Amino acid sequence: MLPLPNGACDTHLHIFGDPAKYPASHSHGLYLVQRAWTMDALRKMHAELGITRYVAVQPTVYGRDHSFLIETLSAEKPGTARGVAILDDTVDDKTIEKMHEAGVRGARFNFQSRFGLVPSFEEFHRTVDRIRTYGWIIKIFVMEELPDVEKEVRKAGMTTVIDHLGPKQDYAQGIKHPHFRLTLDLVKGEGWWAMLSNGHRRSAQGAPFDDIVPFGQALYDAAPDRMIWGTDWPHVTETRATSEADTLALMRRYLPDDAALKRVMIDNPARLYGFQS
Repeated sequence: MLPLPNGACDTHLHIFGDPAKYPASHSHGLYLVQRAWTMDALRKMHAELGITRYVAVQPTVYGRDHSFLIETLSAEKPGTARGVAILDDTVDDKTIEKMHEAGVRGARFNFQSRFGLVPSFEEFHRTVDRIRTYGWIIKIFVMEELPDVEKEVRKAGMTTVIDHLGPKQDYAQGIKHPHFRLTLDLVKGEGWWAMLSNGHRRSAQGAPFDDIVPFGQALYDAAPDRMIWGTDWPHVTETRATSEADTLALMRRYLPDDAALKRVMIDNPARLYGFQS
């Protein structure tokens, strides 16, 4: 496999501190923080893949306590890391300002009830209005909720990233499945982005995950300049072990050439999150 271009960015991963110092503050029972999920382990994985930039997404088990995210981003070299927060009315303006100074550039809204963090649409709009002045983006994690959620997101008028290939669906139905068609229609519109990530989790097969390739290809073709990718490390709720090299190899199969790889791994993340390309 050819090496990644210099400046490649992992735009979606989760970081965890020592559980003794940074205990979980939001209990949903889906996973426990593991001592193996260290920043050293993350850096080793990135070095093996050739990734030099990353975007850390607040883990759900930390809820709205962003202390580890802020600490980590503040300690990184300038221009190498960004963050995405989980916000609601309980997070005060000073904390949002502190997050922005540390490198947070977006807020994620998890509309899946299993994580216990679903915002009301009223709270969603209040939060969006608070971060609008910072120029942040929003990320939405949805399943069958997408048709209802997208109407509210349209009202917000914010740059929006749809996580992980869009809603999970019956992939045996192919790219004409209604959930996927809606995702495609959305990303064709200005301001809508998608992630070419987690295809291995959506696949009914093992590596090299042939059944999911047409979905990634269709998304990329729909909006080449608004596609990004992330490892979703450390795969906190996965039951099937998959190497990061395999997930990266899958993403490469979605793309037509090296220019597309540079676009997804460097140019698009730089534009979305404010890295210098």
